[in-house]
Amino acid sequence: MIRGKKIDAFILILLILVSVNYAFLVNATLLDIPIITSYIFLIVPIIYLSLREKKDWIKILATVFLFGFIVGFPFTFLGELTEAWAIQVGSYKMFGIFYFPVVIAWMLMTALTAIIYQHFFQSKINISKGLSKRYKTIALVLTCISFLIVYLCLKKPDFFTKKYSYLIIGSINVIPVLIYLIKKPHFLVSIWPIIIYFFILYFSIEYVGLNLKWWSFKGEYIGNVNLLNITFPIEEFVYWMLLYAPSLVCCYVSFVDVKSNSSN
Repeated sequence: MIRGKKIDAFILILLILVSVNYAFLVNATLLDIPIITSYIFLIVPIIYLSLREKKDWIKILATVFLFGFIVGFPFTFLGELTEAWAIQVGSYKMFGIFYFPVVIAWMLMTALTAIIYQHFFQSKINISKGLSKRYKTIALVLTCISFLIVYLCLKKPDFFTKKYSYLIIGSINVIPVLIYLIKKPHFLVSIWPIIIYFFILYFSIEYVGLNLKWWSFKGEYIGNVNLLNITFPIEEFVYWMLLYAPSLVCCYVSFVDVKSNSSN
C-alpha cells in the first residue's frame, strides 16, 4: 500500500458515515427505484478519488465493462430469477424479472474497486499503459458464458434451481480468491485494507437497504447472520461483503493490468 494517503483513507470512511445518514434522512426513492439511492455510497468516493489523482480510466472502464456489465448482467438476472434476493420495487422490471439499476450498481462497485486499487496500491511510475493481452481472451469467454446464461434465463428458466441458488451462483467470487490463495497468498495479505474497507462499505449499504426495505431475502440459504439488528444470508456475508472486492482485484491484476502480468 502506498504511504502518505491516510487522509484519503480517513475521508473514505467518513463518506460512508455521511452516506448512511443521508440515506436515512432522505429515504429517497428516485424514479421509484430505491436502489438508486444506494449509488450515493459509490459515486461520491469515485468522484473524490478521481479528483485527488489522475487515474488510468482505460483500465477502469475495461474492468467495469467486463466484470461489472458482462458478468453483472446475467448474475443479476439469475439472482432474482432464482430468488437468491428480491429488490423491493413496484415497476421497471427488465424482462419482467429483474431491475437493471442493480446492474449499474455492480458497475459502480467494480469501478470503485479498481479506482481504490490504483489509488492506494499502484504508484504512477508502476502503471503501464494499455490492457493485458489476456483481456480479449477472458472477455470472449465471459461474454459467451453470459449470453448462454441469459438465453437459458429467458428460454428455459426451470433449468436453474431455486434451492440454495445464492450458494451456487455466488461461488463465482470464490474462484479468483482461491487461486490467489494457493498461488499468491502474499498478494491477498497485502490488500487487507481493501477487504476491510469494502466490508464496512457493503455492510453499511446492507444495513440501510434492509432497514429501509430496499431488498429482502426469501430464498433458501445455508444460514443467516444477525448483526446490529439486521439479518441476512451467510452467502451475502461471504460472497459479497468479504469476497467480492478481493475477487475483483485478483481479476483486475490477472486480466486487465499489464504491469501485474509477467507474461505480458
